[in-house]
Amino acid sequence: MNASAPYTAPVIEYKKNTLFFILPFGILLLLFGALVTGHLDDRLQKHAFFASGSATFAHWNTETFLNNHSLSKLFEFESHKAYAAGDNRLKIKNKKPPEVSMRTEETDSGKAASVVHSRLLKQKAYLHEAVKAENESHQSSVSIPNDLSAYGAKVIPKKFLSVYQRAAAKYDVPWNLIAAVHRVETNFSKNLQVSSAGAIGPTQFMTCTWVGWSYSGCGGLGDAEMPQQVLTDPDVIKKYGGYGVDGDGDGKADPMDLQDAIYSTANYLAANGADSGKIRQAVHAYNHSSAYVHDVLRFADHFSA
Repeated sequence: MNASAPYTAPVIEYKKNTLFFILPFGILLLLFGALVTGHLDDRLQKHAFFASGSATFAHWNTETFLNNHSLSKLFEFESHKAYAAGDNRLKIKNKKPPEVSMRTEETDSGKAASVVHSRLLKQKAYLHEAVKAENESHQSSVSIPNDLSAYGAKVIPKKFLSVYQRAAAKYDVPWNLIAAVHRVETNFSKNLQVSSAGAIGPTQFMTCTWVGWSYSGCGGLGDAEMPQQVLTDPDVIKKYGGYGVDGDGDGKADPMDLQDAIYSTANYLAANGADSGKIRQAVHAYNHSSAYVHDVLRFADHFSA
């Protein structure tokens, strides 16, 4: 070694020792940061979801939830439902509703777990009974057409039968014809995508047919863009001569709403001759395709005994 060169070994050793001590702390800090970030992100996502209110939970299926989640998640689900719906008993500042619901005075962990488990079982039993009662109530309110065929009973969702009949009675058109249009257009609302032509909703209306072709901007295929408040306003529809109907009486004629769509289909079919027995003519007015007319009439025939 050159005698004139500086001796650097202690500096190197110092750096190694410093790195040895700092590196683990750095890793721990990163892990802690990731954990906190993930926790906060989870809380923010939950807050954003649950803060949307009871309307969000109207789309939840409790029965499906019970079948796909453990009991330990049940109270969280129900508590957040109550929280979102405005249950002040669960609105504890800086506390998630499940933490309130899961408390127990038991100090022994085994007994506490037993208490909580018992609560969850009771809650699950209650919810299953509620779902069962709701389903039974719904089934009992369904009106079955006297001429419903065995095939129709098998393939038509029962929840639609009543609205078909009410719309049919109002516009004096066959219920099975309305059902057939619903079947051909969206397979009983199973496919609600906008069509290639721009038709929307359970029975696939063009916006101009819904609101009226005299509305400014209507032309071509009739898929004119328009504000939602225009599209669903019964007064605007009346003004422009459209076929959209407020079927459920909520003050709006929404082509995406099942009842509104079904009533509007009945209205359109009646206006084009179905109320006077001109069934083929009415269906052809709905869609000018011969294949479409054939399919609708075939299903209508199969649905009625």
